[in-house]
Amino acid sequence: MLDRIRKGQRWLTAIFVFSIGLVFVFFLGLGGSTPGGGQRAATGEEVVILDDARIRMNDYLRVRRQQEDRLRQSLGDQFDADAMSSFLDAQALQSVINQVVLSQSAMELGLVAGPDEVKDFLRNDPGLRDEDGRFAQDEFDAQVKWEWGSQAAFLEAMQRDLLQQKLFELLISQVEISEAEAFRAARFRTEEARIAFVALGEATLPDSKKPGEAEVQQYLDANRDTVQARYDEAIGRFATAETRSVSHILLKNEGGTAEDAAKNRERAEAIRARIVEGGEDFAAVASEVSDDTATKESGGSLGEISRGDTAPNLEAAAFALEVGGVSEIIEGIEGLHILKVDGKTEAGRKPFDEVALELAAEGAAVEAAREVADALSKAIQSGQSLEDAAREADLTLERTGFFTRRRDGFIPGLSRPSVDVLATAFTLSTEAPSSSKVFEVGDELVLVQLIDRQDPDPATLASAVESARENLELQQQNTLIQAWIDSRKELYESEQRLQINSAVIAGS
Repeated sequence: MLDRIRKGQRWLTAIFVFSIGLVFVFFLGLGGSTPGGGQRAATGEEVVILDDARIRMNDYLRVRRQQEDRLRQSLGDQFDADAMSSFLDAQALQSVINQVVLSQSAMELGLVAGPDEVKDFLRNDPGLRDEDGRFAQDEFDAQVKWEWGSQAAFLEAMQRDLLQQKLFELLISQVEISEAEAFRAARFRTEEARIAFVALGEATLPDSKKPGEAEVQQYLDANRDTVQARYDEAIGRFATAETRSVSHILLKNEGGTAEDAAKNRERAEAIRARIVEGGEDFAAVASEVSDDTATKESGGSLGEISRGDTAPNLEAAAFALEVGGVSEIIEGIEGLHILKVDGKTEAGRKPFDEVALELAAEGAAVEAAREVADALSKAIQSGQSLEDAAREADLTLERTGFFTRRRDGFIPGLSRPSVDVLATAFTLSTEAPSSSKVFEVGDELVLVQLIDRQDPDPATLASAVESARENLELQQQNTLIQAWIDSRKELYESEQRLQINSAVIAGS
C-alpha cells in the first residue's frame, strides 16, 4: 500500500535516477527524525545526524531493503546479492544523507508541511482507498505498524517528505528550456551521416601492401626483443595439446543377443592374448582381424588424438597407457575395441624460434599499416580527399549507410565502436569532407571521409522536439538538485552539524 504512495511521485524519483545512479527512494520512512535545533552526540546505532534529525540503523536498513527489492525486480535472474552488496550499501547511505540534507534545507528556507497537510495528502490519495472508494484504514494501520512501528513516526516521516517535495518544486521551477534549445537537441539526435572509411591493420592490410619474406626477416632482425616480448605475452596462443598416437582393433557386434555378445568377447580376449601373451605384432593382427575397414590396411592406426576427439572411455584408456601399452577390452558403440599407444606428446608450447617469423610477419604488417595510414593522412593534409588518396594507393574504401549519433560510438561497418570516429563524422562538412586524423579502432587504423549529411524529415524532427525538451529539463533539474545537495552538505559538514557514521554500516 505504501509503495503506491511512492509511485504517486514518480516524477521526483525520475530526477534522482540520473544524478544518483539508482532509484532514489522518495518516501524513505525515516521514523524517529525530528525537525529543528541543537547538536546531540551520536550513538552507535545512528548512521546520520544533522542537528536533531537522526537516521538510525533500522531506518537505513529499510531504505537499503527497498533499493535492493527494486534492483532485484529490474535485473531479474542477473541480480547477484553478494556482488551488489557494497554498491547497495553506498547507494542507501547516499540516499539517507540526501534525505536529511534536503529536509533540513527546506526548513531553513521557511517551507512548512503541517500535520493537516499530511493527512489531506493521505486522504486524497486514490491508492489508499478500497474498491468502494473509502479510506482503507485497517490496511493503512497494519502496514504503518509493520514498517514504521507507529502511526506518529510514519506521519512525521511523511511531513519531512512533503517538505522535500516543496523544495524540489521550488528548485525545478527555475529550469526553463527554450524552443531553440529543444530544436537544436532534437536535430542533434536525429541528424544522419554517411561516411567512407579505410581500415588498416595486420589482418586487413591488402596483399599488395603486406611485407614480403625479406622484409619480415629484416623486421625480425631489427626487433627481436620486441618479437620475443610478444611471444612471452601470448602465453596460451602457441600452446600445444597433449596427444596420443593410437592404433585399434575393432570387433563389431554381430546380432543382438546376449549369446552373440558373449561370443564376440571370447573372440576379443583370444585376439588380445595373441598380442599380449603371444607377442604378435599389433599392426599385423589388426590387418588380419579388425572389422574397421577404414584403418585395417594401415594396421589399425587412428593417428594422433587429443582429449575430446573420441569417446570418453576410449580417451581414458588411451591417455592412461604408456607408449607400447595395450588396453583391456573396451566396449564401444560399434563393438569391442583393443587399443595400443604408439607414441605420445605432452602438453607444451611451440618454441620461440618456430614461431618467430609468424610473429615478425604480424609486427611488420602492423608497421606497414601505420606507414600507409600516415601516407594517407599526409595526402589529405596536402589537399587530397581520402577517396582520391585511397584510390592512388590501391586501397579499398568502405562505405556505410546513414547512421545517427549513438552513445556507444557504433558505426556500421567498423570492426568496433568508436566514439571519436562517430563525433568526427558529424563535425566534417561537404566542403572539407576528409579528416587527416588516424583513429585507432581496436587493432585497426581508420581514416574517414564524410559522404553526406542528412537532416531528419520534418515529421521526425517535430516528434523528437518534445522528447528532447523533456530530456533537457530532466538533465538540468538533476544538475540543479545535485548541486544544491552538494553545496548544503558541504556547508553542514564545515559547520560540524552533519555527522556520518559509515563504520556502523561496515560492521553490520
